[in-house]
Amino acid sequence: MSFRLAAAINVLIGIAAMVASRSASDVPLQGVDTTVASRAPVMSEAEAGPWTRRTVLLVFGLSGAVSLALEVLWFRVLVIFLRPTTYSFTLMLATVLAGIAIGSYVATPILRRGRHLLAWLAALELGIAVLALSSFQGLGLSVIWSTALRQSLEEHRTLAYLSPLLLASLLAILPTALLLGMAFPIGLRVWAGSATDDGRAARLAGTFYSVNVCGAIVGAAGAGFVLIPRLGSPGTLLALASVTLLSGMLLLLPLWQQSRRVALGLGGVALALFAVLAATAVDPFEVALTNFHRGERRIWREEGVQTNVTIHERRTGRRVGDRMRIMYLDGMHQSNDMASTVFGHRRIGFLPTALHPDPTRALVVGLGAGTTPGAIAQFPGVQVDVVELSDTVVRGARYFRTANLDVLSRPNVHLRVDDGRNFLLLSPPRRYDIITADVILPRHAGAANVYSVQYFELVRRALKDDGIALQWNGGDTASEYALILRTFRQVFPEMTLWGDGSLMIGTKGPLQIDVEAYQRKLADPALRKVLQAYNLDGVDKLLKQFVAGPDDVRALVGDGPVTTDDHPLVEYFLSRPAGEGPMDMSRLYGDVRPFIRRSTTDLPAPGAVVVARPETAVPPSPLR
Repeated sequence: MSFRLAAAINVLIGIAAMVASRSASDVPLQGVDTTVASRAPVMSEAEAGPWTRRTVLLVFGLSGAVSLALEVLWFRVLVIFLRPTTYSFTLMLATVLAGIAIGSYVATPILRRGRHLLAWLAALELGIAVLALSSFQGLGLSVIWSTALRQSLEEHRTLAYLSPLLLASLLAILPTALLLGMAFPIGLRVWAGSATDDGRAARLAGTFYSVNVCGAIVGAAGAGFVLIPRLGSPGTLLALASVTLLSGMLLLLPLWQQSRRVALGLGGVALALFAVLAATAVDPFEVALTNFHRGERRIWREEGVQTNVTIHERRTGRRVGDRMRIMYLDGMHQSNDMASTVFGHRRIGFLPTALHPDPTRALVVGLGAGTTPGAIAQFPGVQVDVVELSDTVVRGARYFRTANLDVLSRPNVHLRVDDGRNFLLLSPPRRYDIITADVILPRHAGAANVYSVQYFELVRRALKDDGIALQWNGGDTASEYALILRTFRQVFPEMTLWGDGSLMIGTKGPLQIDVEAYQRKLADPALRKVLQAYNLDGVDKLLKQFVAGPDDVRALVGDGPVTTDDHPLVEYFLSRPAGEGPMDMSRLYGDVRPFIRRSTTDLPAPGAVVVARPETAVPPSPLR
């Protein structure tokens, strides 16, 4: 709907412009000279000569590349401090656009005067280089101020959340964006200001824009796919600032012919400031470590094409081996090797594989630390396909060999670096007995891709007729939890709830638990030993993981909105009620007996597996 509305508005603007231009052409403009020369100050030959103009065109090709590359870099770094949510990306983009718009407006008086434009342009390009290089300098300060802002606005949830995001964006992005906005119209005037007719002015303006846009395309792709993975964020920032500094120095060459003193002054000041900033440059990951992860030490870091992955270690006791390893993705906790977290991740793999009578092929969307696919791979005869978007995450998972049971070295595990959703959509039809996903927090930007009706429909299509899908419900509040549950239930109306209520099991038909099949699995001593640690080494223990059936779920959440690709409601958490607590689970009965396959000869005794475990609210999950 948003895309259609935007398209419709653009069409209306185009029609209005065509009507206005037709009307304007019929109105005689008596006594008005409409030539370009009369509307714009004529630049001197020294400023607007062919060599100067070609230099300006080259500079703005580079400027387009640098500006978009800086946007990519800013977004990749600031999510470490702002958290990767839709609100964060929106504010960062708004800051860039606002800076460019305000800068263009501020440049208007300079353009009206039409004097010393080349000096202004050189100063602005040199200023962009200096301010861009200082982008990360205020991150530590923004953390301190953000904490104070949150505390002062804690009674206003939306303001308390958005104000720190806006503050960090303003400190890191706005100064550079302002100068970028000022430089563009001045550069266009220097390039096209000598045009004496409308046709030539239009052609020159078109050339200027096209060169700048082509540079922007190259810069965006180059930053994401080449510079950041190879140089890292600090190195990329230094490289981009250096290119802009060089652009400013190129503009000083024609300026030298007009005023050596101005050229020397601008160049000397810019070089001095640039040298100081380069020598005192900060690593944003070190700033994050100091402010957010005190008591931890970084043992590995890599900035990949898709995400930034850091592995930290924290002492948890006095003994040598008392330590915890933590995986952070874009600054957000993804996993660790503490027993409680490992338990949660392994249960996501163990539970559907235990419930299926004879699983032979499983799919895990997202590797993370590898704990979930490592659990599934313990079951004999099961081939596990793992689809992970980021090869950087794959390399990071190797630091969790103990927790993930060395999953990447197991012969029955097959890794593919790809987008999990596209894998389900585009790959040749391969049907799975088990489909589950790594833990993805629903509030993250893009999380709707694995929490929407359309994603669950792809999962259902890829399941065999007796297949089982498991999705973790990461909703912290009642409305968020109900939204995710309702969305999953729309595709899997026969769904059941397990564990602490956060594990949603989806099947194409009513769930049928084959007790005898599970007893046969437990006959494997090695598997039984693994399951024993997770209280799953018996039929009764498995059945006691049950929380609710489809009727109970329907009564719990009722009718209401669901997350779709067009309406990614799960990501817009600020729109939900403030001060809301977790979901009340007290109405759930937890009677698993209707779901036990009746052909079995050894049914549990009545009441033996009636689960009265659910508390009045969903307890905090160790995965959150």
